[in-house]
Amino acid sequence: MRPLRARDFNGKAECNPACHLLCGLPGYNREQLKTRYLYLLAVLVVALDQACKFFVQISLPFGESVPVIRGVFYLTALYNTGGAFSLFQPWTGLLAIGSAVVIIALLFVTRLQKGMTGLLGTSLALLMGGAAGNLIDRVRLGRVIDFIDFRVWPVFNIADIAITAGIFFLCYHILFCETHASGETEDTTSVKG
Repeated sequence: MRPLRARDFNGKAECNPACHLLCGLPGYNREQLKTRYLYLLAVLVVALDQACKFFVQISLPFGESVPVIRGVFYLTALYNTGGAFSLFQPWTGLLAIGSAVVIIALLFVTRLQKGMTGLLGTSLALLMGGAAGNLIDRVRLGRVIDFIDFRVWPVFNIADIAITAGIFFLCYHILFCETHASGETEDTTSVKG
């Protein structure tokens, strides 16, 4: 019987193609993901979120909807005193404090984490940027501006998308990429005759 991994094979074990696609973001098993790129992505999320909210503030009357794709997608300018997707509306102050704590914790984690994969770094940057974008609104206005309306879900914004994507990528990383990485550290060179 032919061994799958011989002692002379120095390459890494193959894994699920989806893991290569998602875990193969810059920095995965090549070099440490540079912290400055994480911060740059977080800043880009905040900038895009705030630019879109500024555009909505100056061009859309609050409470009115403008169809982008009639019956499917609308721009609807609303104030949201709650969290992502209008959840937890009675706790605006607590959400602001929670957002600040999450941002500080994520900054701390990105500084301490060594050998961070591209997917993990991307998820943390998206979470940081999304939390910061909504925190800016809460501090500045006492509420968050939401404007993306698909009529089948509460109105949301770019920061909410970043938070949701960050959570999804983080869960994917925990479930699939870390499992794959721990499987690689096992001794695969022993072959039974």
